[in-house]
Amino acid sequence: MDQDRKLLQGSIDIHVHGSPSLFPRLLDNAQCATQAKEAGMKGIVIKTHHGFTADRVYWINKMVEGIDVFGGVTLNSAVGGLNPYAVEAAIAYGAKIIWMPTLSAKNHLNQLGEAGFTHLKQLQRRRLKEEGIWILDEKDNLLPQVKEICALISEGDIILATGHLSIKEIVPLVKEARDVGVKRILINHPEYIVNGSVSAQKGLAQMGAYIEHTLISMMPMWFRKDPKEIVRMVKEVGPEHTILSTDFGQVHHPPPHEGMRMFIRMMLELGISPQEIELMVKSNPGRLLGIP
Repeated sequence: MDQDRKLLQGSIDIHVHGSPSLFPRLLDNAQCATQAKEAGMKGIVIKTHHGFTADRVYWINKMVEGIDVFGGVTLNSAVGGLNPYAVEAAIAYGAKIIWMPTLSAKNHLNQLGEAGFTHLKQLQRRRLKEEGIWILDEKDNLLPQVKEICALISEGDIILATGHLSIKEIVPLVKEARDVGVKRILINHPEYIVNGSVSAQKGLAQMGAYIEHTLISMMPMWFRKDPKEIVRMVKEVGPEHTILSTDFGQVHHPPPHEGMRMFIRMMLELGISPQEIELMVKSNPGRLLGIP
C-alpha cells in the first residue's frame, strides 16, 4: 500500500461539508461517511454554515456503521448568531464542537462580502441582509453572551472552534475559554480569512489551542495558498499543535476522503515525516474530540 493510503487508515477529518446544505455539495452526509469508512478512515466531523449537524449524526451513525461521525452547530445568523440557547441545544443533542460565526462574521463579510465566495453561490436567493457579527464591545471586551457560550462549552467538555473570526477577536476569546475551563480549542484555518500570522499561531498554540490547516486553501478555485507556506507554518508552530483537515464537500473538489489522501501526499512530498502526519491526522484530532 502506498504511504499516503497507509497514513489515511485511521485518520480523522474534522472539517467536512455535505448536503443537506444551502450550498451545492458533492455528496450528502451519509455518502461522506460511507466513502470515508471505505477508505479506512476512523472518523469525520460534519459541518454546515446554516445550523445544526449535532442532530443529524444520530441518523448517520445508524446508517453507516464502522466509522465515528460527529457534529455541532455554527453560530451564524441562521441560529440567532451568538446564541447560548443554540449552544445548549446542540450540547443536548450530543455536539462535539461549537463553531463561532463563519459566513456571518464581520471579519468574513469585510473580506469577502455577503455573497461569501463568488464561485460558490447559495442555492436560494437571500432576502435578509447580514449585519456582521463581532464578538467584542466598543471597549474590545468580549460580549456577555460570548462568555456564557464559553461557560456552556466548558461544562459540556466539547470543542470551541473559532470559525471566521479575526485574530483580534480570537485572542481574547481563547483567553476567556481557558479561564473558564475549556480544554478543547481549535483555531480554524489561520491561513485564509482569519489571516493569523505564524507568531499569532504560536501564541495561541502556547495557550493550548490546536491550529487547523485545510486543503481547501490551496485549491485552484479558492485561495491558492502555496503548500510550502503551510509546511512552513506546520514546522514553525509544531506538528504537536497542528491538525490537518480538508474543508471539502464542494462540487468542484474531489470527495473529502480523497482530499485527505491528497493532503497527506502533499505533506509527504514537501518534507513532513510520516510520524508528524500521524500526529496531525490521527492523534491530535482524536485527542481534540476525546476519542481513543
